Amino acid sequence: MCLLLITVLLVNMLAFSVCAEEYIETVVFSDGFSMNLGWTWSEPGENTIEYNDTFGCTENTSLAMERKANPNSISAFKYIEIGEDMPLKIGDVVKARVKVYLDEGFTFLSGYPRMDIYPNMNAGRRFSHVILMQDGIKNYIGGGRTAGNTTELELGNGITGGDKAGGAVITPIAEQGLEKRWIQMETEYFVIPDTAVIDSKGTVNNVTGLNFELKFQQPAAGTIYFDDFEVVKREIYVQDNLPPYWEENALIKTIVDEYNSVTVVWDDALDNHGVKHYDLYINDNLYGIYYGNEAVINDLESGVYTIHVVAVDAAGNMSDYLSVDVVIAKSIMHYDEIILQNGFEANEMSRWALFPGSNGNSLTTDSSVKRTGDSSLKMVVNSNVSATANYIMDVDNTKVSPGDEVKVGVWLYISSMSDYNYGFPRVNIFKETPSNGYLASVRIYENIVKTYVGTMPGETFSDGGGKSEDVPLSIDKDMFIYIETPYITIPQNSSKLMFELKVQQPFTGTVYFDDFLVKAKRIDVEAPHFDNTATVGIDKIGFNYCRIFWDKATDDNKGIKYNIYINEQFFDGGIEDNTFSVVGLDAGGEYIFSVEAEDIVANLSEKIFSQKIQTLPKHYTAEDLSVVKYDGVVKANVKFTRITDDDDRKANIILAVYDVSGHIENIVMETVSMSQGEEGRIEVIANISEKSAMAEAFVWNGLPKINSLLKSKTIKIK
Repeated sequence: MCLLLITVLLVNMLAFSVCAEEYIETVVFSDGFSMNLGWTWSEPGENTIEYNDTFGCTENTSLAMERKANPNSISAFKYIEIGEDMPLKIGDVVKARVKVYLDEGFTFLSGYPRMDIYPNMNAGRRFSHVILMQDGIKNYIGGGRTAGNTTELELGNGITGGDKAGGAVITPIAEQGLEKRWIQMETEYFVIPDTAVIDSKGTVNNVTGLNFELKFQQPAAGTIYFDDFEVVKREIYVQDNLPPYWEENALIKTIVDEYNSVTVVWDDALDNHGVKHYDLYINDNLYGIYYGNEAVINDLESGVYTIHVVAVDAAGNMSDYLSVDVVIAKSIMHYDEIILQNGFEANEMSRWALFPGSNGNSLTTDSSVKRTGDSSLKMVVNSNVSATANYIMDVDNTKVSPGDEVKVGVWLYISSMSDYNYGFPRVNIFKETPSNGYLASVRIYENIVKTYVGTMPGETFSDGGGKSEDVPLSIDKDMFIYIETPYITIPQNSSKLMFELKVQQPFTGTVYFDDFLVKAKRIDVEAPHFDNTATVGIDKIGFNYCRIFWDKATDDNKGIKYNIYINEQFFDGGIEDNTFSVVGLDAGGEYIFSVEAEDIVANLSEKIFSQKIQTLPKHYTAEDLSVVKYDGVVKANVKFTRITDDDDRKANIILAVYDVSGHIENIVMETVSMSQGEEGRIEVIANISEKSAMAEAFVWNGLPKINSLLKSKTIKIK
């Protein structure tokens, strides 16, 4: 009896713990057609495809397609790789939707707007597509060999018979219920398959992405606007109260590189319905959401950080923390710097100790073969005696010191007729003298570049020892070839390094050395700084712009760039010059500009400031600028409003017509004078020809002093 009662209780508990499955929709990709999220356009011919802010469901622009009466359809394509641009994978159930604006004068004829989804970049088979017809919105989806009888198992098959294959679902346009003339089209759901039949021959390719096509199908003519494109994923939602969890030995690891980036890797968490994503926290602050088990954290300042990773399932349940502490020693990075360069000018040859040997070998400078304006070092070797040139660098008189890393490189002029046999050109680094052994070496054999370095930092080795790395070399003509040693660590208590250029016996012939370089891998911990008298100046002040200029900063290394702040808010960065034109200011606004210097490893200087300035008031505003092409002419029209009435300034509009080479074919201008608060429109017309390619309208703030551009707009004529 007891056992029966326990069994009944368990059955009842299980019955209440499992709920029916429901579907939820998740938007995994959206695009309001803002300028920085571009689509790939088909060749429109006389038709046009452009971003347009005349209509829009959101703050972003719409994608305007204008079809002329010609047989060409217009298309815009967006390719999205699975697992990279959006969190999708094989087996997911997805669809796409987009809004279309139809003006009142639009007629369908037999043309229509449509949206198609293809596997990969292939346009041969569709997964799903939707067409806006006059009698309604038609959805098509692949039905496999049983077209019209699509079932859940068949979702994902490519449509095999054009627009008429698959199950078509017709929705009357009147049921959309959207404001104005916006119509929402969306495809049917389909399953992303692991393979897709691409052609009639049965060729099968793996699906690596989805290609979405927005199309204005011929023979309709006119303009339509696409907006609010979205890719939607359908997920199964099951009531789930069990959080993900970590196995007892689950690990989280960190790898800190020399640029203060931390790579965080963790083991997978477990869940009864699967982990949806991982939340990564730094010192209890959410840093990012990751769908894999690896994250890269960049640009950390010095200090100790606690990193937590939390697993989250589809129901929002969260696991316990998986934590690790990471220490960032100091906010620095390494970079390469040339600390010595020698093009072998004749007046510098005394720095090299020349050892031509005997038997007529010689070392001289020669200007007949060179890469730069300097001469090359010419080594002529006759037989069985090596020729060498040594250069001793005093470490104390350079920016490097023991513990730093250096390497040597040199350009060689190699003849395709050279016979290397066993002999070869080479470059060596010694600690003061060859008797101390090599620190590094690079040598050219017949078709191999061999580099050698000690097995430990700062270690010396004898000829033929050390670690080696071989790189194939192809010499099919006379050419310059750059060779360099690996980096070596300058040994402690070293005050000198000897660099040796050598042509090894039994080589016979002539070798030219050019552009000898010593590079150091340096650490920069000093920030740039401005002189105590450095200031920011301002001139060329307009109603929405000005030019600022400042005294340059100094730094212990090259590569200073500048960051601009307006009223203590960051405005722009990475400025290499010490002048900058600021645009986009408010008319009559008050501003203080400040500048900071930044070196190549992101060390920042103190800021220097300007005096407070006020931009000029705006005399006119311009709205609703349009440029339209008609038969034989283009027209530009704009609405002006007079803001101030402090002088006799006139508003004006200039319309220019260009040919395909960018030369001006025609230019006209109209002006208008208004009183304060008055509104009015101004129109200008310019003739075009068969050679005309583009028209551009410019709207200016006033005459006779043309000092501020209000708006401009460009259209293609053909």
